[in-house]
Amino acid sequence: RRVTLPTPQFVSDTYDTLTMLSIGRTLSARRAATAEDHAALRRLVAEMEESVSSKDAEAYRQLSQTFLSRVRQRCTNRQLLALSDDFEQYRQWLTNVYLKKKPTGQVETLRRQRVSLGEHREIARAFAENDLPALVHVLSVHIAVQRDRVLEQMAILPAESDG
Repeated sequence: RRVTLPTPQFVSDTYDTLTMLSIGRTLSARRAATAEDHAALRRLVAEMEESVSSKDAEAYRQLSQTFLSRVRQRCTNRQLLALSDDFEQYRQWLTNVYLKKKPTGQVETLRRQRVSLGEHREIARAFAENDLPALVHVLSVHIAVQRDRVLEQMAILPAESDG
């Protein structure tokens, strides 16, 4: 068996591609979205706000996943969905290797959730108002935050294992 270690270039390329696919998938879904979809996104953002206020990190994580599913649910482009799913597997692999094992203090978790909540709020607004430039921007920023965290941990972990 061969063990593959991702390089920073692989991480950057993966997240860049994931960003383009996510934007395409969201824009495709946006064209078919209904008023109920917009209302559901607003309700999810309100629930996410409550989970941040109550410091319930697990509820926030689950609501964030539900939000993502709701934003993308109306995309019916099978080729785009297949490519997105492939790159989602890479993303999950990278986050499992570099982010899941890193303990985060409650203050840092809350800070990240507040930033993420602002991004989700803006995604919901731009999605409902068909503000495509804002939607593209906030999706790009939202994905770049995770990419940067993976790259940061990637730089730290080899140094920790050398000692």
